[in-house]
Amino acid sequence: MNLFDIPVSALRASQAGMTAISGNLANAATPGYHRQVAHLSETVGAEVANIRIGAGVEVNNVQRMRSVWVERSLLRNNSANGSAEVRNDVAHQLDTLFQVTDGSLTSRVEDFFNSWQDLSSQPGETTVRYDLLATAASLTSEVNALHSRMAELSLDLDTQIRDTVKTINQITSNIAILNKDIAVSEASGKEANDLRDKRDLLVSQLAEYIDVSSHETTGQPHVFSAANGAMLITTNAPKLDVVQTNGKYQLTIDGWTSPLPAGSGKLQGLLESKNVIVGGMQKRLETFAYDLVRTADQLHAQGLGLGGPFTSLNGERGVSDATIPLAKSALDFPVTNGVLTVTVTDQATGGRTAYAVNIEPAIDSLNDVAAKLNAIPNLRATVSAQTGRLTIISNDGYGFDFTNQPPTQPDTTAWTGSSGIKIDGAYTGSANANWTIKTSGPGTIGVTPGLRAQVVDSSGNLVGDWNVGLGYSAGDALTTSKGVTVSFGSGTVAGTDTATLRVTADSDETGILSTLGLNSLFTGTSAANFSVRQDLMDNPALLAAGQSTRSGDNSNATAFAALANALIADRGSLTFLESLAQMTADAGSFVQTVTREMDQLGAIKSDLTAQQQAVSGVDPNEELVKLLEFQRMFQAASKYITTVNSALDSLFGIFR
Repeated sequence: MNLFDIPVSALRASQAGMTAISGNLANAATPGYHRQVAHLSETVGAEVANIRIGAGVEVNNVQRMRSVWVERSLLRNNSANGSAEVRNDVAHQLDTLFQVTDGSLTSRVEDFFNSWQDLSSQPGETTVRYDLLATAASLTSEVNALHSRMAELSLDLDTQIRDTVKTINQITSNIAILNKDIAVSEASGKEANDLRDKRDLLVSQLAEYIDVSSHETTGQPHVFSAANGAMLITTNAPKLDVVQTNGKYQLTIDGWTSPLPAGSGKLQGLLESKNVIVGGMQKRLETFAYDLVRTADQLHAQGLGLGGPFTSLNGERGVSDATIPLAKSALDFPVTNGVLTVTVTDQATGGRTAYAVNIEPAIDSLNDVAAKLNAIPNLRATVSAQTGRLTIISNDGYGFDFTNQPPTQPDTTAWTGSSGIKIDGAYTGSANANWTIKTSGPGTIGVTPGLRAQVVDSSGNLVGDWNVGLGYSAGDALTTSKGVTVSFGSGTVAGTDTATLRVTADSDETGILSTLGLNSLFTGTSAANFSVRQDLMDNPALLAAGQSTRSGDNSNATAFAALANALIADRGSLTFLESLAQMTADAGSFVQTVTREMDQLGAIKSDLTAQQQAVSGVDPNEELVKLLEFQRMFQAASKYITTVNSALDSLFGIFR
């Protein structure tokens, strides 16, 4: 054995060790760098005279120091944190939009209902009417603006989703390239530590955007999976794409039609923010606007302005095809089976006649409805071929409305006596009903002792029972228990005489008035475009504060004010303000939930990072201590070589 073999191996080993340490020191602050350690082992020597003598030292390998399990946990944490960061940003933006402040949607809705309360106190005051309309306009503007801001947020998420998919595809492509380089390098027996650092840094960056798992523990060191395992990254990378279906984004790979889960990461956070968080709040705002418009328009349609009954009325909403059944039309609001009560008023006499129009949306088209309205005396109804909207016009000297005022006379088809009957008052019942008027005759009104009149409902329940014989003054109003008054004129009645009267609490059982926008408060139906009717803004006298022409009638304004505490139809147990309060609370809850999640993830990340740095991080002080060891090893080997070389020189000098 050459005398210099052992010290030379020591020089090489110390040089390798110092090179590894210098690399560590140089990359102490390099992101993704893993500390490298040169592993040395004794070289097996030859046997001389039955004695095995060491042959020096050799470098087995230079190892990247890392904990597979810790780094896999960090990947999962990166993905979860990436998702949380996105959702946190979106949640804070939504919370800002729904915060209750002056001018917020909640305050606008409160002002709207309060304005109706003010109008109920002064129904004929023009200034109060203007104030209410201004408040209503502010409400619609706030809803429009809120819808617009959420739409902008949704569009911003669209852009971020597409950009994130591009970023993911770029990163996965670079990972695949590095996987190839690593495989080639290691196949030739070379260490690929630096390449692995670069690749793993990319994998860590990828984990921020989408969930990533390493298959290193299953014997596949160059295989990674993403999107809950559906996306395999090896020396090739599949292309991720995003498609929009029914307004929601879904992931696909290489053109697959089956949607894939995002798993976690920023992309998952963006998709959840788009589809669930923002999309959900948009839907709830849309539902709120829909319910408000439908409820307000239905109530306003059944009221009257200061001018009394209408002589013409144009619908604000139409149908695309007036010839097909309403149930098959794309209506803004649904129409149900029921009766629409139309009251026609003779303007000369003030006499009111109520007509019941049966509507079956599964059978009746809008043209059919117009034909039924045309069958009412002194009314004409047409449907515009261009807009699909209904127009109703009364003949000269007549007006019409959809209020719950009772007709001025009952149906006297079965009344043979000479005494006339007049009806007035306001029906206070909660349901539409058919009443029967009868007497205990025969007899003469105001003359026959013990002559009585009764009003009963269809179930036989007594609504009114009065003396109309001796002691009764013909023409005096008799008040029923439901607010309607009945008066009998002079004349005779027969014991078999009956008259019938239909009283209405809801003149439109079908909802067709709001569907067609007849005497509506608003135009449009969605959060994006609904607004107050312009002719109301121009002429506040048209605002329907009452349901009759009686001076001071505030019944409709009172009903509007009561909506503040009324449950929204078909929406469970919430009022309009409670629905808004729940939206506001949920927006704040999003923030609180994701904030707690980020705090937890941050604590876990700090712990995992500390563990990872303990294994893979570079401590300059420790490295300098190790460097000193290799330096001394190098010096010792050098000294040995110098000493041996000097001895050999002396020996050779003897023989010169």
